Amino acid sequence: PGTVGQPINPKDPTGPKYTTEMGKDALKHDVTQTIEYVYADGKATKQPTSTKRLQFTATKTIDKVTGKVLKTEWSPAQNFATVKSPAIDGYTPDIKQVTDTNIDHNHGDLKHVVKYSPNDQTIMVTYIDDNAKTDQSLATKTLTGKSDTTSSYTTAQSITDYENKG
Repeated sequence: PGTVGQPINPKDPTGPKYTTEMGKDALKHDVTQTIEYVYADGKATKQPTSTKRLQFTATKTIDKVTGKVLKTEWSPAQNFATVKSPAIDGYTPDIKQVTDTNIDHNHGDLKHVVKYSPNDQTIMVTYIDDNAKTDQSLATKTLTGKSDTTSSYTTAQSITDYENKG
């Protein structure tokens, strides 16, 4: 890479000069892959954001007499390693894994958002007569809901009803 504004041919100080397209910054390009993990409601999970980077470099052939760029060759396309979405108990990710392939120097940065939806859950409430010698089961109620949600179900009325029956 040349220094912008300096002569391409040091023996010809009045000749063509290096331009920004010939400088160090024009000979590299990074592509960043960012993966965020959030719950379906948009709240952040405890999973850390995954950030990976691919770096591309170029080689330019410059005509020292005219100052024109004759040829630009970039490093070949690359692949990001596949990233499996981490498991969160009670939740299912909408994207099981992120795979970005055939990325070249012209590619923009990549951002993926993995959303975790709560799984269906079932609980059983069993009422047991602890006064009976057999710990007899009186009734079983099946409750359904989603992970990390609060049920409005209460056992108070059912227990009162059983106590009133003796």
